[in-house]
Amino acid sequence: MSCPNCGHSLTNATYDNQLVLHCSTCGASFFEANGINRISVETAQQLVADKQEDIIVGQPKHCPKDGSQFVSISEDKIKPHDVTLLRCPTCQGVFVYPDDLLKFKLAQTAKIAFFKNWNKPLPALRTVLVFSFVALVSVSVITGLGTFTQSNVQPSQARDLIKQINITASPDKRYVFFYFSTAVPVSATLAVTDATDDTVQSRTISAELKTLHTVTLGDLNLNHDLWYQITCTDAQGNQVKSEKQRLILTPIR
Repeated sequence: MSCPNCGHSLTNATYDNQLVLHCSTCGASFFEANGINRISVETAQQLVADKQEDIIVGQPKHCPKDGSQFVSISEDKIKPHDVTLLRCPTCQGVFVYPDDLLKFKLAQTAKIAFFKNWNKPLPALRTVLVFSFVALVSVSVITGLGTFTQSNVQPSQARDLIKQINITASPDKRYVFFYFSTAVPVSATLAVTDATDDTVQSRTISAELKTLHTVTLGDLNLNHDLWYQITCTDAQGNQVKSEKQRLILTPIR
């Protein structure tokens, strides 16, 4: 079977007892009916990491099982508004791009975990906004800021550039999610220093210029003294580094 998005071959795999048709080229996945709701965030992370290329083909897409044309899922109590989920009207399977899969599972997991802890019913996501990392699926309205005029800009300028930093752990504390926005499009990297055992973990957050930045880190010992620093680079190669700050998880609201 071929990927509805990029046309490359789909592979059959089982994750969390769910059959998934996955494309290693563009990272898209097809789930059988209700299968997307039964996989874990960790599985979503694994599928996203398997992506080789950023490809989204703008044409009608068809179910790899029965050939029916997908329809967009527009109304869903959990689906964030900027996430695209495509459903087969015949078999009810769901097709999703990799980044949208992770956003959907983060929002779904945050919502379920919150109401499990507080024993409340499950209203629409827009009334919840439980963990701060749900902001990663929200649209940020950012005011303009002039491009950098010199390299090695002072930390005070970094504070003007970097907005809305949110840091939240997954419910099982295995992953830490960073989300922030910037006033102008930049590429960004993140360095997390473990002051307890004197190690540094570095990750590219955004290789391309953008204003919304997200990254997921694993293997962080949240019982250690952790510090983080964000480095942003504009189109001209000028850099801004934030001050090192202690990693403090955003509490449940």
